[in-house]
Order: sequence, then structure tokens, then C-alpha cells
Amino acid sequence: MHQASSFCNLAVFTAGTEDYAKVLLDKLDPCGRMSLRLYRDSCSIVDGLFLKDLRQVGQDLSRVVLVDNSPVSLLINPDNSILVSSFYANPDDTALGQLLPVLRKLHHTGDVREALGQEFQLREALEQSGWDLEYI
Repeated sequence: MHQASSFCNLAVFTAGTEDYAKVLLDKLDPCGRMSLRLYRDSCSIVDGLFLKDLRQVGQDLSRVVLVDNSPVSLLINPDNSILVSSFYANPDDTALGQLLPVLRKLHHTGDVREALGQEFQLREALEQSGWDLEYI
């Protein structure tokens, strides 16, 4: 987190409730590097699913990246997203550390959506999985 915060503005967007997530985030980030924190009440609910709409961040979406382990979370903004494996209680997980080179590269691109679309093709993968992104 320290390395990424040196060149990125970090935020948390969780589908967890604020009273639950705030306690965990305060322990994970005691220095406040993730100053923007969005909780369940900032999610869009579609068919009972909590989706993360990056417009809630209030920033130019050409410069916003969502890193998440749930494909459902990124249905609204797949071109801004990086899907990572779940890391529940795995002290040896390295997924977030492996993202540093990707984030550094994105830091120097004009529009992260173009770079992420080419690199990960999440929009196409979600559509092939049966998600109707136009509906969402």
C-alpha cells in the first residue's frame, strides 16, 4: 500500500456496511492512505446484487481503476477494472503486490480504460459469460 500510495490516490469501495468495514479498514490502513472510503450505501443494487459504480468516486474515470475479486462488483465499469483472485485468510497471497507494475504503467497512460481493455478484456469476458452490460 505504501508503494502504490506514492504515485496513486488510493480509495476503498466495499460492498460491506460502514460499521463493519470501517473497523477493518482502520486496522489495515492506520495511516489513512486510503482517505476515500465508499461502503455498501454507495453501491448500485441491480437484481439484488451490489455493484460498484465508479462515478461515486467523483473523479475522471479515465484515471480510475477498480481492483476487485468479484466479477459482479465491476459490471458497471468493466473497462476500469482489474479482476484479482480472492485472498481470504491467505498470508502468502501476492496478487496485490503483483499489481504494482501494472499500476505504475497505468500511471503513465492517458486513459486507463483503453490500456485495461486491451490488457484484460473484461468487458468481452463478462459478455461471453452471459452478462448483459447494456441492461446494467
